[in-house]
Amino acid sequence: MILQKVIDVAAEALKFEDCSLFLLDELSDKLVLRASRGLLGKRIGEASYDFGEGLTGWTAEQQQPVRVVDPRTDPRWRGVVEEMPASEVGAFMAVADTQSQRTDRRAESPAKEEPL
Repeated sequence: MILQKVIDVAAEALKFEDCSLFLLDELSDKLVLRASRGLLGKRIGEASYDFGEGLTGWTAEQQQPVRVVDPRTDPRWRGVVEEMPASEVGAFMAVADTQSQRTDRRAESPAKEEPL
């Protein structure tokens, strides 16, 4: 699968132990795990976050990157998707797709044109 290859290349290039990709499922309106390198690999298609939930959901909702040295100390951290013991959680980084032409995440809302 191409998404898995992208995750593998990104993890190697950035020297990440774990790397995951969550994409919007338009039917459930949730961010669903679609590719992963690390312990979450067993939960592809199952693990999910709501928009605004945890650091992953916050990143998607705010369309802003986030980097946290110890995510357990961040009030946005939820640890909803348990991929490793809390004592082993390291730094966390997330980015959102800001290149998309879609301005609203909901399937029933059409994309709006952005001014040039």
